[in-house]
Amino acid sequence: MSDKKKGPKRTAVQRERQRLECLTLYLAGEWQCDIARKLRLSQSQVSRDIKAAHDEWCKRTSYNLDEQKAKRLAEIDLLERQYQQAWRRSIGTHKTTTKETNLIGETGFDGKMVVKSEKLVGDVAFLNGVLACISERCRILGTYAATKQITAQVPPKLLAAAQIDSL
Repeated sequence: MSDKKKGPKRTAVQRERQRLECLTLYLAGEWQCDIARKLRLSQSQVSRDIKAAHDEWCKRTSYNLDEQKAKRLAEIDLLERQYQQAWRRSIGTHKTTTKETNLIGETGFDGKMVVKSEKLVGDVAFLNGVLACISERCRILGTYAATKQITAQVPPKLLAAAQIDSL
């Protein structure tokens, strides 16, 4: 038995065109045997073409997803650093210097400098920003535990009664 394939080889252009046609028909719900008949190919060739197109799509998609995830994670890291710096600035003592004026509103030689000192406890909004960054990073990386959502099945009679009661 010979290892050579039967029939003429397809050119690169023919191969890509037929792969696209195979994939289009397959995604439209056609069976592989029907696709093979329409395109005058063997069913195994249709299967190989669909698999090749699928593999190429997976490779491109995973690359793009990884690239997009890395970009978003870098943006989140930058934002988190800015929130942390703002948090540190919002803690401590804040000094303001003002110049007192005379009763007329003009400063003169009799005006004096007043330094007021205010103790700051930190703005919670910056901590909420850090928390949001951590949460988004966990969502992107998929490190959250799966949560189970339970939907209640309300019998129609109880539902109708509840609707009547709410009127």
